[in-house]
Amino acid sequence: MTYPTFEEIYTGANPDRLFVTKRSLLSLLPRCLLFLLLASIVAYVNIRVATEETSGYFRWLGLVPLVVLLDLIRIHYNDIYVFSRFKLTKIEGRISFKYSVPSINYSDIRGLVVSQTFMGRILGYGDIQIGTASTEGHELVLEGMLNPEKLSEIIEKFRQKSEGVGGGE
Repeated sequence: MTYPTFEEIYTGANPDRLFVTKRSLLSLLPRCLLFLLLASIVAYVNIRVATEETSGYFRWLGLVPLVVLLDLIRIHYNDIYVFSRFKLTKIEGRISFKYSVPSINYSDIRGLVVSQTFMGRILGYGDIQIGTASTEGHELVLEGMLNPEKLSEIIEKFRQKSEGVGGGE
């Protein structure tokens, strides 16, 4: 996936939702490998190790890869990131027990940090940590974003544009 240019995003028809994105599927690859490993182990145990007397107990092992698969789906669809004309909003917990909608005005952004793991550098995904002057740490984290350098450049252009129009008010 490549992101549209800043100009294409900024001239969108709906100023409240110029651009919407979510976690990359590539960022879930390590968990997918865990799922495949667990499913293989469960299949091996049920085929080779289980006898007729113990097969009922080993069938419950099938729930372990199922839980990992459900967590993969939850992680991918749980959070979305909405870029509007003057603020960035993270809608988190859409399919979780904890729901929150933190947002940051672009004019309040004081720092952007792109962090990538080794696997993230190889596959091209990472996190973007956004800091403001109101908190000591990072106030908002965009997790598992594809091509995080390009997306952080887009956020920086939003920040510069909002400062150019009087702080986005």
